Amino acid sequence: MKPWSNSVLFVSSLVCLGACESGVLDISPKGDGSVDADGDGYSSEEDCDDEDPNRNPGASEEDAGEADGIDDDCSGYADDVAVCEGEYDSIQGAIDRVPEDFLIRICPGTYSENLSIADKRLYLMGIDGAASTIVDAGSQRTTLTVERTNGVTVEGLTLTNGVGDTGGALACVRSDLTLVNSALSESRAERGGGLGGVDCTVNISETTIANNRSESM
Repeated sequence: MKPWSNSVLFVSSLVCLGACESGVLDISPKGDGSVDADGDGYSSEEDCDDEDPNRNPGASEEDAGEADGIDDDCSGYADDVAVCEGEYDSIQGAIDRVPEDFLIRICPGTYSENLSIADKRLYLMGIDGAASTIVDAGSQRTTLTVERTNGVTVEGLTLTNGVGDTGGALACVRSDLTLVNSALSESRAERGGGLGGVDCTVNISETTIANNRSESM
């Protein structure tokens, strides 16, 4: 939207969508020449939609209660949350809370977790790629288990140090799974040290599966 820079604005009609209080809407130019047309506290330079007070950098994607295909928080992605300092501290916490069909963006770091996705379509994405975004199961359980879902995508993650019966780093059970630009490593299982599946469809692209061990072999 082109910033409004004139000193006079004529409005023929106005529908208040929650940004008006006591009949007053602040549309005055700010010091940098930008405006806050929808009155949500974010200027046109900061806001991704300065005509909708419900879309701004401070909004929550989860408030809609479902995936709606709209980038409400101006992150550049629709229907997403981030596992970063100040939002979610754990990947599993985000998995448990977000609605189906959400994107979970994961900041670089090593996450000491055993992850489980069941009955929910989700997209897990390491923001800076697999080399710097690591999920380490600590040789306790399978690093990531996907069950009974018709669409989980894992992109830019390293799944490591998992232990299981079927699938050490990644176990897939009655699901459709896509792996992109990821790595499965240093894991072991009775069957499928890196990846084990039962009634699964798995699509793999640009992914490394190495240094894993199957105990039954």
